[in-house]
Amino acid sequence: TEARTFVFVSPTVSTIMRYITVLILVSQMNGLFKHNFNAVVQGYEYLPPTKPGYKILTRRDDGLMIIDKSSGLLTVPGKPSPNSSTSDCLLSRINADLGSEWRNVHRLDRDTSGCVLFARGGMLGEASRCFMRKSERVKNGDYGE
Repeated sequence: TEARTFVFVSPTVSTIMRYITVLILVSQMNGLFKHNFNAVVQGYEYLPPTKPGYKILTRRDDGLMIIDKSSGLLTVPGKPSPNSSTSDCLLSRINADLGSEWRNVHRLDRDTSGCVLFARGGMLGEASRCFMRKSERVKNGDYGE
């Protein structure tokens, strides 16, 4: 798959909304978000992909970042399974590699690959609020800004 880089100019609410619009529209394109049915856990054992398990598509100094997550990797820690730990996840890998201030704005299921929006600092709360508003609007068929 070809990586796409999105560049935005200012960290305003409209910028966050554009980021979220891109994520939602991209997620609706056929074949970009893939569900890997071969990554199903055998005997409840969590087997995450080898590191890094993600690719940074775009990162801004003001606190927004889009990550391409591999299938088979949890976005956040899950419930521990009888045979393995679920603490190895995208969030823990990002924090180990880039610093512990990053938080995911939304999540994808373990077996789904695709884009995840991360934010830090003052952008986290605003990005979360914008994502929830935009998600509700898209569910109702409104794709505008």
